[in-house]
Amino acid sequence: MRPDRTLATTLFREAFGKDPARLAVVPGRVELLGNHTDHNAGLVLAATIDRTLELALAPRSDGRVALVSSAFPGRRVEFGARRPGRGPDGCWSSYVRAALVESRTAGVTTGGFDAAIHGDIPVGGGLSSSAALLVATALAAGSMPHRTAAERMRVAEICQRAESRSGVDCGLLDYLTILHGRAGCVLRLDLRSLTVRALPWPDDVALVLADSGVRHRLTEGGYNAIRRACEGAARKLGVPTLREARLSASTAHGLRLTARESAAARHVIDENIRVATATTAIRSGDIVRLGALCTASHESSRTQLRNSCPELDQLVALASKVPGWLGGRLTGGGFGGMTVHLVGRRAAGRFIAALPPESAATRCGLAGGASRVEL
Repeated sequence: MRPDRTLATTLFREAFGKDPARLAVVPGRVELLGNHTDHNAGLVLAATIDRTLELALAPRSDGRVALVSSAFPGRRVEFGARRPGRGPDGCWSSYVRAALVESRTAGVTTGGFDAAIHGDIPVGGGLSSSAALLVATALAAGSMPHRTAAERMRVAEICQRAESRSGVDCGLLDYLTILHGRAGCVLRLDLRSLTVRALPWPDDVALVLADSGVRHRLTEGGYNAIRRACEGAARKLGVPTLREARLSASTAHGLRLTARESAAARHVIDENIRVATATTAIRSGDIVRLGALCTASHESSRTQLRNSCPELDQLVALASKVPGWLGGRLTGGGFGGMTVHLVGRRAAGRFIAALPPESAATRCGLAGGASRVEL
């Protein structure tokens, strides 16, 4: 489809009676391994997928911002670009507002504009719909360059601060993945050295998403509680982050780590090892080992981080009984949302048919990263 004929540009014309000048197309992302390692300077395997958010935009001269979204038909949100405010709690426009505030703080001037938003990234599904909206706002409203690694890092840091302003003290995983995404590849992110490496995904492994039906709201505090436990453990262990940590039962007892701190530290330490091992498995084509590592990650998230839920666990358990399944886990911050499953490519169709219809199981492709087009 031509960029000027997307669903976002059509919505824009219907809402504002004119053509948009610019379009940002931003993918969702799936986290394959590295649950809660990014805010601990750790390792992550993630990829951009063929679910996108589109933001069509045209500047206006009066300093006002007007937003419409296909997810909220008939609603129009307006505010001033210079002083956007926070907006109502839980309102989707709060991410746009936060991105404008942090962009201005970073020296990126954003005037008024009209914008229409459309996407097929499930909200609260663990596929980074909020990060996609923040990146789309930075690219379209701020016209921020994002070709080089340094430029992408600047965009990512602005978006990270904006999401923190919105209530989630997250790491850089989502933004760096979205900005660096490459079709047919998984990304290995090192959040200590801030490097991103693309690894070709095995041709004989399909990725299947299945929905738990539980919508997470990371702003309700579960995500931030995990981060506080990790920071508390690192502080007592005398290391800058859990990336540098080593932990034994006697050490945890002697330093009086709480049960939550000890479990969080154990998960992060083991999860970094799983990512490193999975990197080798991808390169060697050991898909059985790769799947087992994903399943082990889910079990650790369930028992150590406690950021799973019965619905997520049930989906993984059901999937494990279906022929062709290699492994699976929750994806994203947890507390609901999607599960991601590694399935033999030839078995993917039968695997999807075997899952409950309400899980809306579907294959996802590994797509490219965020883009902006002048129309």
